[in-house]
Amino acid sequence: MKSAVATSEVYFNFFMKVLKTIAESKSNSQQAYLLLQDNLDKLNDNFASWLRNWATAKMSRIESKVAQAFAMMILDFSNLIAQFSLGSIASNKEIAIAGYEAVETVFTREKFPKDWATTQINMANVYGDRIKGDKPENLESAIRLYQAVLQVHTSEDFPQDLVATIQNNLAVTYRDRIKGDKAENLEKAIAYCKAALEIWTSEKFREYWAMIQNTLGEIYRERIKGDKDQNLEDAIDYYKAALEVHTRKKFPKYWAMSQNNLAVAYLYRIKGDKSENLELAIRHYQAALEVRTREKLPEYWARTKHNLAGIYINRIKGDKIENLEKAIGYFQNALEVRTREEFPQGWAASQHSLGEAYRNRIKGDKGKNLTTAIIYYQAALEVYIQEKFPQDCAETLYCLGLAYQETNQKSLAYDTLAKAIEIVEFLREEIISGDESKQKLAEKHNQVYQIMVEVCLDMVNYTAAIEYAERSKTRNLVEQILTRDLHNIFPPNVVKELEKLRDEIASYQNQIQTGKADNPETLALHLVQLRQQRNNLQNRYLPIGSSFKFDHFQVTLDDHTAIIEWYITGESFHTFIFTRHSPQPFVLSATADDRNALVYWAHAYLKDYYEQKDNWRIHLTPRLQELAKILHLDEILAHLPKDCQQLILIPHRYLHLFPLHALPVGELCLLDIFPKGVSYAPSCQLLLQAQKRKRPDFTNLFAIQNPTKDRPYVDFGVEAIRPHFQPNDYVLPGDKAIKANLIQSEQLRSAHCFHFFGHATFNFEKSALILADGHLTLGEIFALDLNQCRLVILSACETGMTDFNSISDEYIGLPSGFLFAGSPSVVSTLWEVDQLSAAFLMIEFYENLRKYKQLEEGDIAIALNLSQKRLRDLTVDEFKKRLVQYKPLIDEILSKLPKVERRKAEASITYRLSQAYPFAHPSDWAAFTATGI
Repeated sequence: MKSAVATSEVYFNFFMKVLKTIAESKSNSQQAYLLLQDNLDKLNDNFASWLRNWATAKMSRIESKVAQAFAMMILDFSNLIAQFSLGSIASNKEIAIAGYEAVETVFTREKFPKDWATTQINMANVYGDRIKGDKPENLESAIRLYQAVLQVHTSEDFPQDLVATIQNNLAVTYRDRIKGDKAENLEKAIAYCKAALEIWTSEKFREYWAMIQNTLGEIYRERIKGDKDQNLEDAIDYYKAALEVHTRKKFPKYWAMSQNNLAVAYLYRIKGDKSENLELAIRHYQAALEVRTREKLPEYWARTKHNLAGIYINRIKGDKIENLEKAIGYFQNALEVRTREEFPQGWAASQHSLGEAYRNRIKGDKGKNLTTAIIYYQAALEVYIQEKFPQDCAETLYCLGLAYQETNQKSLAYDTLAKAIEIVEFLREEIISGDESKQKLAEKHNQVYQIMVEVCLDMVNYTAAIEYAERSKTRNLVEQILTRDLHNIFPPNVVKELEKLRDEIASYQNQIQTGKADNPETLALHLVQLRQQRNNLQNRYLPIGSSFKFDHFQVTLDDHTAIIEWYITGESFHTFIFTRHSPQPFVLSATADDRNALVYWAHAYLKDYYEQKDNWRIHLTPRLQELAKILHLDEILAHLPKDCQQLILIPHRYLHLFPLHALPVGELCLLDIFPKGVSYAPSCQLLLQAQKRKRPDFTNLFAIQNPTKDRPYVDFGVEAIRPHFQPNDYVLPGDKAIKANLIQSEQLRSAHCFHFFGHATFNFEKSALILADGHLTLGEIFALDLNQCRLVILSACETGMTDFNSISDEYIGLPSGFLFAGSPSVVSTLWEVDQLSAAFLMIEFYENLRKYKQLEEGDIAIALNLSQKRLRDLTVDEFKKRLVQYKPLIDEILSKLPKVERRKAEASITYRLSQAYPFAHPSDWAAFTATGI
């Protein structure tokens, strides 16, 4: 007790001395700063707690006018300590907040709106910079405080320049906001900036006007909405506008800041010549250095030198060798200031960058340069430890692994890359900010998996190679499906334990990432143990993600099934071939020429598809022949056992876009030589998950029929298949096919087959099914309940397309949405399908499915392949018989069409009747693919 009283007395005497010094010094804060500097030992969190309790109690007991004067002194103190840069910055912020909270008990909104507003603004400013506590919540607190003040700005005596200050501060806070949608936050920031500019006009408040121009430049540089090219142009214009006011002579620091910002904008600029943009970036950085000298602003000088070096590494103009030498010189300049003791993070960043420069250096001995690079990377890792800087640690480990690979130190390369991947997966599994961040992280760190696969192949460890290839694939989708199906995959007691472990992991990870952990190193070790417990428990039932093991998956295959899985890296592409009994996968590695040929082939295929459809159709058959050669299909098939009856293809990246099942094998196609079918899967892990969905029943149909009412043969197809399901056929035709009727339907939740007949859209940014009242987006598909569904059929255009340009290993498209929603199988299309050929293909498909009383694994692929072969080989005489069989139904549907539309539909049949084999062309039958089991 004595110690506590003594501490309170010490704090009281110290605080009284500070207040007296502030009062006597008036506007001169230097004396108060000297007093604070002499008492750094008292500026801690305990003092913040004491101040909050003592000041609040004190002001509740004293007379009103005295309380007001006392509150004003505490307000001055809080403003002072908030800006104090010595001692613990984090504790200084806490002390300031404690003071502000005490002040607002006197300066209430009702009695003292202006003083209350000033206090709220100052407190909001501190929350914006606060170090302790949860960063997202601190920013939310700042936003709430600013917005509370804006609610009283209509008061006549409320200064308008204060309103503009708040709007500017809100703009900056929304720019930095972590919670909420990033794109929307930036739009709000822009709106607040523009609102402030209505008060801070260029005529009356030129300095503040320029400040907001600079803020707008920063926001537009990061902006997500709108055209990216134009956003960067706007950012450049805003920075230049700021420089009209912030001249070097009058505002040297602001001038240098805008020069620096212009350099960054030109560095990332899309419009204009890339090499010239880099030159402009160099010029603006060098201009900033005229003010940001080592003597006056050493930290900014070092940072600018570091950034300049980064540009010289990537510079296009000038001599490549000299550019790298200049970069090395600039990085070493930065290290003159960025010492490990004073600026550990900056020091580590420059160490890492010097490693990059030496790894790519042309001058000098290559081996020595790589050895030097390794030393720099290892130095960076002394600071970039996983517990504190996981992303930087992973990045540096990746680069170090590359250096080991290039020096032929395979074991070291393997161990280093394995550690990098462990951190990447750790970040993905426990990252707080959500799925979008996971996706970006997947793209950023995708290359580490590619290099690891190459290293494993060099070490002739083919099993490890395919395991790492698999671990990189479809991770977001795998994680989401695992979470969704938790109760279906695991027994109740295991679910409970997994959920408990998940919550503990999330809690500990949150403590580490937000700085709340008392001992982050110990907590990180405990996290590793928890993750291992979770993985061990999960592996008993479903080994996926970082727990994926080749042999565990291999035993799930039957004796007559083979897997062909592709993996594309920066220099090659690899084909893994295996069966249930393969000791390890057999691997065919392509040459760099093969990879270049594949990329060229893919670009030509897609260019024709999107720009010259007729050309694409004409060249489809020869192009497939060329693709078979590039992939070395004959050599692949030679390594399959002769008794192989089923083939599962696992493409990678843009290979998902092509009809691999239609690749020619002599006079036949791939699907002709496997009696149990050719099917697809995004990854082995998704196959494992699909196998857990045992749904043999296939009696209930839910169909969407021609929502846009412009596809007559869709109506024909639907009516032709309904008898297979009657009386359990539920169809939403035309105008009834609206979003509400679909999402809210009980019949959908009990459906065994969901069939969409209509239009879809795919544009590499968003995929959707087109309904009568708008789009059913991919996000809405993810939210559907298809827990009884055995099969989804998307009989529309481009429903199986994925993003050609994606550099991640994610499989994002309509099929992934329906796999997540609950279906173990999805049939989709790779291009715009002809409605007549699609209708007859689906009729054949359902007739083949009728042979199965219950659907088992592989039956869907068999049925689809049989239907495709049947349609392809259908003679004109057989087609005529089919037309006679369905003539009443076709006539009834066509009779309802306007005359012009009816003639078009009839012409389609007439054209087919002129061909010996009406649907022989691959474009008529090869678009449909079966994904899943």
